[in-house]
This record gives sequence, structure tokens and C-alpha cells, in this order.
Amino acid sequence: MKNLFIILVSIISIFSCKEEKSQNITTEFKTESIEIEDISPNTSKFEDVNGCSQYSNLYAALPHLDSYKNMSFLDLECMSEDQENNAFWASLNTSYYDSKSENKIEVNLYEIRGKISEARDVLSMAKTIYKDFTPLQNYYKSSLTFFDNASVNIMESKTEDEFSKATYLGTYKDKYVILMNIEMLGQLNIDKVDVFIKEYLQAIVLNKLQ
Repeated sequence: MKNLFIILVSIISIFSCKEEKSQNITTEFKTESIEIEDISPNTSKFEDVNGCSQYSNLYAALPHLDSYKNMSFLDLECMSEDQENNAFWASLNTSYYDSKSENKIEVNLYEIRGKISEARDVLSMAKTIYKDFTPLQNYYKSSLTFFDNASVNIMESKTEDEFSKATYLGTYKDKYVILMNIEMLGQLNIDKVDVFIKEYLQAIVLNKLQ
């Protein structure tokens, strides 16, 4: 279990050093990133310039929102890896940012098939954290039931003038995982996190995840 928490910390760290990620990824992965330039108000900002729709179930399930909670769409990335013994994982990653408040949210939607390496097994990680996190500080069960095994880890700031961070984890059909990283100005608690992400979770088209 200790290794799973180390994996979670590693995944969370991706949120704060996203620009460095593409430089360190191996040739086994497929990943792209984009930056949105000035776009007219009548033009959709949510674009799939990286061909992420090839993962059709994940792409169809992911909300194609131009903005969320005053945060504008930044980019959409996708990664995948085929491993030994027909194991496979894929991930779609989309992020939103508000330049005024500097609030951020990054959503990672995973599909996992077969027994994949521990370094990528976010499914087992989510289940283990939900089952055994009671003794751990700053972990809470989410009141939102769109996904199973829903937990939230909160790294709360000491004052309202500092940024707090939170990570929501949940599973679906023992095959899919959602991981949401949130960074907001001010202090956070589990109720604030659940209110903040509820509408996004409601917008996910779960029946596309077969």
C-alpha cells in the first residue's frame, strides 16, 4: 500500500510540472499538448488537435466544455501504453485555468485493461485508498456517488491568501478511473470540493464507458 501512495504523490506532482512531462516521456507513449491562442467568442475552445478521439469511449464520455466555473479550457492530451500479456491503459487529460483567480483543475480519465504495471495501476490505488485511508490525515470520503470508491485528499492552505490543493479519485465498472487535481485560492474542506466538482462529474457521459 505504501507504494500506491507514492504513486499518488507522483501523479499529483504532474499537475504542477506539466510542461516538463512531455520531455521525459518514453517512446512507448503517445502524448501531445497544445496551447490555446486567441479565439473568437463564437468558436469552440475545446478541440481535439491531438487525435484523442481515437480512444472513442473515453473521448465521448469526457465533457467537451469550453469553460468550467469561470476557468477556460487549456488543452487536451492523451497517452496510452500496451504492455505484456495483453495489458493496456489509456488516459485522456484535460485542464482548465482562470487567469484572474489562478484557480486550476486537471481531469484525468483512465481506462485500464488487464494486469498493468504498478506504476500505472491507478485502479488498485483508488480502491486501496478508499478502503484503508481512515488512519491517514487529510483523506475524506466524497459524498458524490457518480463514481465508486470516491475519495478526496486535501492539502489545505493555512490562510485564505494561499492556495489549497485537492485530489479526487473514483472508479467505474472496475475498469475506469477518474483523477481530478484542483488548485484554488483559500482554504478548502470536503464540502467545498464536492460542490466545486459536482457539475463536472454530472456532465460525464457514463453510459459511454462500456
